Amino acid sequence: LAGVADTTPDLKGQGLRREEEILIWLKRHPEVQHWLALDDLELVSSEAPMARLMAEHFVKTDPETGLRDMTQVSRALRVLERPRGNVEEVLKRKRATQRTPICA
Repeated sequence: LAGVADTTPDLKGQGLRREEEILIWLKRHPEVQHWLALDDLELVSSEAPMARLMAEHFVKTDPETGLRDMTQVSRALRVLERPRGNVEEVLKRKRATQRTPICA
């Protein structure tokens, strides 16, 4: 791998969740057609409308061992085959349901 090419914005100060930071980054990078979120934090909350999209693109890792379990590795590779999903529509619906606008 060539190294880190970019990072997601840190928008916690604006009251946004990690999932929103990821989707905002994706909106700014329409060239990304397949993606995967690997994290040891739970990124899939029951909060609609982004829950379904995140669930389709998220693999939770173990905070102690990271991505070592072959079941997780296989799942991650399958997730990367999935299409991008309608990130823009999810953000639009999210914006419509909240008072604080998403900076996207």
